[in-house]
Amino acid sequence: MAFLYRVVAFDKDIPNYRIMVKEFYRDVSRLPQISDQEMSTAMQQLSVRQNEEFDTISALKELYIYVTKYKDQIMEALESDINCRKMQLSRKLENVAGTLDGDETSNC
Repeated sequence: MAFLYRVVAFDKDIPNYRIMVKEFYRDVSRLPQISDQEMSTAMQQLSVRQNEEFDTISALKELYIYVTKYKDQIMEALESDINCRKMQLSRKLENVAGTLDGDETSNC
């Protein structure tokens, strides 16, 4: 019953959300244009501020889990792309995976 109440309450708020979204985009469209240099500077500043909030170890762990799960497909894609083959990305990925798995023969 509580779920149904929330759905009905949300349904009643949809027109208000539509108005808010329209107003947001209208306000954004009225802002002065900025140069690519200003955008680049702003993005760099944002990146620096967010750097402290980014958990590198967690991100690497999630990437490792993903690569482990889809290793065959990733290796096949790296081998089938001419640019990836030129850069030997599949071999490099094998080396990184070996290092993370504790392989003593890894080149990393």
